[in-house]
Amino acid sequence: MTRSLKLYIAGLVGASALALVITSLAFGLNRHIAFGFWGPPSTPTETEVVLGLGFWTAVTLFASALPVPMPRGMLVSVSIAPILASAYLGGPAAGAFVALIGSTEMRELRGRIPWYGTLANHAGVVIPTVAAGLLIELLGRHQALLVDFAALLVASIAYFGLNVVIVSVLLALRTGQPVRRLLVGDTRNFAASLVGLAPISWLMGQMYVVAWWAALLFALPLYTTRLAYHNFIEMREMFTQTITALAGAVDKRDPYTSKHSWRVKE
Repeated sequence: MTRSLKLYIAGLVGASALALVITSLAFGLNRHIAFGFWGPPSTPTETEVVLGLGFWTAVTLFASALPVPMPRGMLVSVSIAPILASAYLGGPAAGAFVALIGSTEMRELRGRIPWYGTLANHAGVVIPTVAAGLLIELLGRHQALLVDFAALLVASIAYFGLNVVIVSVLLALRTGQPVRRLLVGDTRNFAASLVGLAPISWLMGQMYVVAWWAALLFALPLYTTRLAYHNFIEMREMFTQTITALAGAVDKRDPYTSKHSWRVKE
């Protein structure tokens, strides 16, 4: 690991820890996130607020468990929906706690990622979540439906943009790829669909206030979105392998044009 990568990871982790502490002290946990088994509690207790935090953490864990790898190294999951919903309901501190624990992947549990990689991955989710939560607080929350929806949409764009920049710089330092190539190459494949999950986040939050189990009904659209990412990558890989085989066949027939065939393939 290079010195610049070490410094970047240390700064990233430190910034996420500082953001978590500051938001916890400044905002605490909003009681809209309280979990009521038989319906929304009229006077939420601390236990019900903690249970609500646990509920959204569990939902995020399922959404983050199996991310889809992109061609240049990025990982895409649909966890943005429950993370933003938790920030909308409980504030930036609640969203940060949910993002910190809920962004755990199966690869981390199986020991396939070094500890510093795990810290960097979680920090790269916590910081955008705090930023999104602060935007929701600033633009208005639990007011008119249109204001609520617009605030969550702006927050989702901020979350996505900040997360992509953090991850792109991290990958660039680790793999040597240009940051611009990472930003443009992988992001254009899933940017619109991820930001498009903002309405689902908003609806999950609205339904949770009515009945907690209603928020779980959105598991199906989240799963189909994840499946669409996976199928897209599979089709892309099949197409790339086909073009590679064709370029190899041309090279064998006329080695003089081999470099040209490879450039055309790229």
